[in-house]
Amino acid sequence: MRKLTLLTVLVLSLLSTPVFAEWTKVDENVYGDTYYVDFERIRKHGGYVYFWILGDRLKPDELGMLSGKMYNQGDCKLF
Repeated sequence: MRKLTLLTVLVLSLLSTPVFAEWTKVDENVYGDTYYVDFERIRKHGGYVYFWILGDRLKPDELGMLSGKMYNQGDCKLF
């Protein structure tokens, strides 16, 4: 069983591909949570802008998560 687990971990690590992003810090709130944007992946389409935000929490949220990545849509007409 131990060999099977080790083999599974090795195969999955070989199949995974690294993901690189250029995250830029854009905000930090009063709780110490930090937010980043990947400016290289911002896209414009149909009057909207689409972008990724990465949030790092100082303390775990109610689900125990310390970070999360969100895909956002912004309306350029509002600014």
